[in-house]
Amino acid sequence: MTSEGQTEQLARVLKILLRFSKIQNQVVEKKLGFSGGYMSRLLSGKIDIKISHVLDLAAILDMQPHELFAIAFPQAGSGPSRGLQHIQKVLPHVVPASLAPPAPVQPPRLDLGELHHKLEEGFNEVLRRVFAEMEHEQA
Repeated sequence: MTSEGQTEQLARVLKILLRFSKIQNQVVEKKLGFSGGYMSRLLSGKIDIKISHVLDLAAILDMQPHELFAIAFPQAGSGPSRGLQHIQKVLPHVVPASLAPPAPVQPPRLDLGELHHKLEEGFNEVLRRVFAEMEHEQA
């Protein structure tokens, strides 16, 4: 995947997680001092995501950055990459132990389409309930 594709993937995951967490873009913009509409442009790919934005958004989601990246980029294949293996050989004391051994069980791959569909279903159900309550109150 290209860096552009990875950036788009990260933006999609952030958008889904923020929506799932029911944190509105305006709340995020206020907390981070962004101008109005900034989050919409950021999450739609019209603005490049800065690493500081990713770290700030992870904090707002009450997540660790590595957790956010694990969701956006689930491990593929078995064991560490060649680059990480090289670093482990050269600087074994720098690489966290959690990265050293290959994961014995691969987590299920996150199906973003399915997650998005489930979020939409939940949102539609909430809207149905609200309208039903409004009709009941008017009757």
